[in-house]
Amino acid sequence: MILPKNKPIFCMMRILQWLVKMLGVSIAGLSIFNSGCKNENSENKRERILSTDSIRSEIPYETDYFTDSNELSSFYILHPQFLEDSNQVNLFYRSRLYRFAWINKNGIIEQAAHFINLINNSKNSSSYNDVLVSKLSGLLDSTKSRMVQGKDDSGIFRETELTFTASYFAFVKKEYEGLNDSLFGNLEWYIPRKKINFNVFLDSLLIRPANWIAANEPVFFMYQELRNALDVYTLLACTHDWSAFPIPVKELVPGGKDSSIIGIKKRLQLLGDFETGDTNLEFSNDLFKAIKRFQMRFGLEPDGRMNALFYEALNIPLEKRIREILINMERCRWLPVRPAGPYILINLPEYKLKVFDGEHFLWGCNVIVGKASTNTVIFTDSLQYIVFSPYWNVPNAIIENEIIPEMVGNSDYIRKHDMEIITYDSPFRNIDPDEIKWGTIEAHPFPYMIRQRPSATNALGRVKFLFPNNFSIYLHDTPEKSLFSQSTRSFSHGCIRIEEPLKLAMDLLQNDSAWNEKKITKAMFSGKEKFVRLHKKVPVFILYLTAWVDDSGTVNFRKDIYGHDEKMENVMFEAEDVYPVEKQIN
Repeated sequence: MILPKNKPIFCMMRILQWLVKMLGVSIAGLSIFNSGCKNENSENKRERILSTDSIRSEIPYETDYFTDSNELSSFYILHPQFLEDSNQVNLFYRSRLYRFAWINKNGIIEQAAHFINLINNSKNSSSYNDVLVSKLSGLLDSTKSRMVQGKDDSGIFRETELTFTASYFAFVKKEYEGLNDSLFGNLEWYIPRKKINFNVFLDSLLIRPANWIAANEPVFFMYQELRNALDVYTLLACTHDWSAFPIPVKELVPGGKDSSIIGIKKRLQLLGDFETGDTNLEFSNDLFKAIKRFQMRFGLEPDGRMNALFYEALNIPLEKRIREILINMERCRWLPVRPAGPYILINLPEYKLKVFDGEHFLWGCNVIVGKASTNTVIFTDSLQYIVFSPYWNVPNAIIENEIIPEMVGNSDYIRKHDMEIITYDSPFRNIDPDEIKWGTIEAHPFPYMIRQRPSATNALGRVKFLFPNNFSIYLHDTPEKSLFSQSTRSFSHGCIRIEEPLKLAMDLLQNDSAWNEKKITKAMFSGKEKFVRLHKKVPVFILYLTAWVDDSGTVNFRKDIYGHDEKMENVMFEAEDVYPVEKQIN
């Protein structure tokens, strides 16, 4: 599915309200307000939200209206749902000497309406947001009416001012920071949450035009496109039947005819894969191409076949696809907005490595990632070293579970795989495999190092790329090139094998005059290990996105290979104690 460039405004119904009705789940209260006051002083909170994503602007403080700390305290007594963010609100007003932000001598500023629109357009906490929008819209109208009368004998100006500010801090925290990690259990997600200075962001929002927020939302760059995809899939779910197609006893082939093809063509048209208006019962060449496009979007072998895997993907209910989009939007709230300069992004469910320079995609290739039992964790670090003709230092788990059992039955295993056993103490000393009693030796920990010599059969191939981390994960070549042609590529023990190691090495060393393609190739095949330190570190992001929109505007989905979606879904859509039914604003 390719998202429309100028998508229509979908007013059928709000997405999460629809989910509540259609799915029978309680997600209305993805609540952005919690009662109770946290004992956290302003300086600690200021430190916690040091800005990395916002730009501070000069703020025009032209107003005839002021508040003070006593009025703020009284406001929280009347509105305890705002207490959680009171330190942020207090800090904001102290920084502007308690001048009003939303109301000045000319009336309530137009950005108040922009903020209401921002909440309206959110796909987070929809039912609660409707209550919030209603409250703020009513205050906006009342304030405008009082402005015309030129008096504020009811205190509506102060009520409006403080409610807008308190609502802003509560809303943006949930909208752009996301849910707390602790809710989800162990997702093996070790990418630090981005830090946002919401005071700075509010400063900018208060003086910017309406279209500024769309281009400057402090969320990962894929978030906005996923939100557009959510609109499209919601409209489909609200307006079309999505019954499952039965799998034919005999597979349909190009040139054949069957009555079921009419429905398949219509569904692929709705999804944007079948671009012609043809709805006859022939398996045409256009349908063959459309099936291949569909298969590519879902990570299937793009062979144009109407096989069981094709029907499985085509029959998945739209409610599930919508959930997948919402789950991945939540992940995008956790990530940095977009790194500046060169960086490498690896999406595990996609089995892809992509190289970027800022917002520009440069190139990509296939990767092999960890099996479900030895899954690759989600983290970020900086690539620092390239190692040509590397030794492979065999992890202890592989020694214990694979090598020792092999050596018990096959004493030639070490030599056959061009491995050597050496001591840890310096200087290294080689150990003859025949000296070890493999049936009785202590496996954990194994007292020696086993490593595989640089060669064509080395498990790391001809080169590895190191970004020192606590998980002992790195990128590397592999002698098993044929595995890259498979559509599902989770075969490793946790490290990431890359299809084009030479191209990546050339890319990383392109600004180093000591290296060119000929020298890199020679080092890869020299058989002598060589470490090269990069002049500048390159960030590497190992992500887990099962739904995303690519640079061509095409919506992609992949299978939940490690079960992380399932864990998030159980919390986001089923746990009523975590997301209670919407709270009313007094």
